[in-house]
Amino acid sequence: GLDRGDHSLEERKIGLHTVLQVLDKHGTTSSDFSHVQTPLKKLKECASFKDLDAVVNQIKHRGGPYATLAIEPSDANSYEIRFSDFFRERYRPPKEIEELLGPAFEIVSETVENTGLALNGVLSNWVKDH
Repeated sequence: GLDRGDHSLEERKIGLHTVLQVLDKHGTTSSDFSHVQTPLKKLKECASFKDLDAVVNQIKHRGGPYATLAIEPSDANSYEIRFSDFFRERYRPPKEIEELLGPAFEIVSETVENTGLALNGVLSNWVKDH
């Protein structure tokens, strides 16, 4: 509902960081909000999510990194698909796509589930009180 009401945010500005800012600002009125904030803060601080966020921002604002195909990168693999290197806040070397996406997918999935459970708890408490 951050895109509705008197203090709405522009739809394009609704994201992890702005949601956390709103929860930090208004979270003092209800301890239930801390249960929503916890998985979101964990996501924000997770290294694999930060790496994925850097790739996404690079693609959106600067173009690249590019997906490249490495033929025979090691004895174990006959090929590997990688994101090319790029610089965003720091140098980021080429990275195998599964190495980047696998851990990020896990933390995002966990966050969606735990945030949903926390929101369900907030709404359940609100219904009881009203």
